[in-house]
Amino acid sequence: MSRRGKNVEQTGKTTRPDGRVAHRRTDANGADGLPANYWKACELVQDGQYEKARGIYSRLERSAATADSRLRVLVQNDLAVLAAIEGKFDEACQGWRAAIESNGECLPARLNLGLVEAELSLSAPTASPAEAVLV
Repeated sequence: MSRRGKNVEQTGKTTRPDGRVAHRRTDANGADGLPANYWKACELVQDGQYEKARGIYSRLERSAATADSRLRVLVQNDLAVLAAIEGKFDEACQGWRAAIESNGECLPARLNLGLVEAELSLSAPTASPAEAVLV
């Protein structure tokens, strides 16, 4: 058995080339009730593999369409985060609003939307008093 395989078997963790330690989910559903594929998509996002993560999120979104509203809302939030990472802030805000409309208690979506809207309002150009005069 390779050293990496032995490490994973003994600790449930893998070491990435840059020295960071990743926690791998080996069960179908973790203690938090989320499927292993959800955690795999999260790992792919952390590794910068956005398109692969999007594929997994899409499959999860379809499978959770009627069965698991919590998973569906988390996937909506994560897809909105991917849009924000790529600089698509309007799309991201729409995604977070949709997640909040589906489940108003989705704290990650509410926090992400609030943070991005606050940052966008701070970075928006403000009109000078002379420009604000109405005719």
